[in-house]
Amino acid sequence: MVHAATHQIIGSQSRAKRCFDTKRSEYIAVLRDRVKKLESQRSKNSRNSSKLPSSDGYGKSKPEPKNSRKKSGKPPGVQPGHRK
Repeated sequence: MVHAATHQIIGSQSRAKRCFDTKRSEYIAVLRDRVKKLESQRSKNSRNSSKLPSSDGYGKSKPEPKNSRKKSGKPPGVQPGHRK
């Protein structure tokens, strides 16, 4: 009689643990999806999405413009021999 009751208690505990593990795994999957979604939102700004520049927030400076002109090596000023 005692053994049957013990087996019944252990069986119900085992089922409860499996149920808990399943729910925990489902909850972890939901949280992973949410983190992925929030990280993708955070990485977007007006330069790489259709967001307005005003939504970029404060403190983020714009990157320096890239100058495509190359230095010629000549000193600045007028041509030699030119009169003013």
